[in-house]
Amino acid sequence: MSKILVLLGVLCCAYTVLATNKDVYETGRPILQLASIGGFVPPSYSINQIPEVKVWEDGTVIFTTYEQATRKVLYSRINTDEITRLSEKIQSSGFLAFNNDYVGENAPTDLPSTCIKFWSSETQNKQVCDYFNGAPEFFQYLVTYMRALKDQVKDKAQPFYPVSGYVKAYTEFAPADTKAVQAYDGPKITSTGVWIEDLQAIIKLWEAANNNQLLSDCPNHYFRVSVQVEDLSVTEPPIKPQQQPPRIIAGTSSTIVIRFVALGLSGLMFILGVALLVRIVRRRRQQQQEERDEEVPMVETPSHSASVYEQATTPQYVATQQWAGQPAYVNTTPQYMVYYMQPTQTQQ
Repeated sequence: MSKILVLLGVLCCAYTVLATNKDVYETGRPILQLASIGGFVPPSYSINQIPEVKVWEDGTVIFTTYEQATRKVLYSRINTDEITRLSEKIQSSGFLAFNNDYVGENAPTDLPSTCIKFWSSETQNKQVCDYFNGAPEFFQYLVTYMRALKDQVKDKAQPFYPVSGYVKAYTEFAPADTKAVQAYDGPKITSTGVWIEDLQAIIKLWEAANNNQLLSDCPNHYFRVSVQVEDLSVTEPPIKPQQQPPRIIAGTSSTIVIRFVALGLSGLMFILGVALLVRIVRRRRQQQQEERDEEVPMVETPSHSASVYEQATTPQYVATQQWAGQPAYVNTTPQYMVYYMQPTQTQQ
């Protein structure tokens, strides 16, 4: 019963996530993105970074907020007419001809750059980054517009959860207080990164990445994670590998044994069937040969005998015996043929 309840809980959680995000995954191409890139931050922060605001052509808006070092990723929607007007305004402003990078005067070091990325088509985009207020005035207008848009949709926004992600593990030392460590028992994660598509696992890892949560999958092994989401993260994850067919038979050890035994029996029955068929064919050919050997060939019998036996007993007498008529018995042995005749008359 406990297993059934756990399964129902997982299904309910998955259904809630999919229902919450059902409109997020059919967003078409992105239009505009605002993000802070670079600066003196650890590599894991850059890999784990989600844009401050990102807008798609169908009106979907995904943005991030921070509360006490805890990141929240939310999504909402705006009218598509507003997206159309914004796109036309950007193209007419000369944004596509801007420099890729701008640096203001007397800029300090180790600060992040404010970057805006605009997609003019599915395959063409332009990113302009401003380091310490050196970009044209229209760039600052877009920054203000995007942040105002985030504030506008914040009240009606809902939590965003990915359905898959590219996850990396970063090993940490054992904390002083292990009570804050969260146990992890999902798919194995490596420092080089792995795609996770298990819904329950990716939700748990996503929350850990947002909360900077310390995880442990075995005693004395502690790590944090970064989660890169396709078409959302500032740093795009590697391309998903194509699904390969399984190289082993799925199932428990008992079902695998049963399948191999059934396969062996099927092969044995096939071999026995072929052997039986060959034996039947040989026996049939042997019977046909025996039937041919037992057949009596039809022989055309002569109508008369032209044999004449003459024997002189004395010079005065000549004995002549004429043989004629049908044979009384015919021996048809292939090696020889003998005719037995009856005498019809005798002359002296």
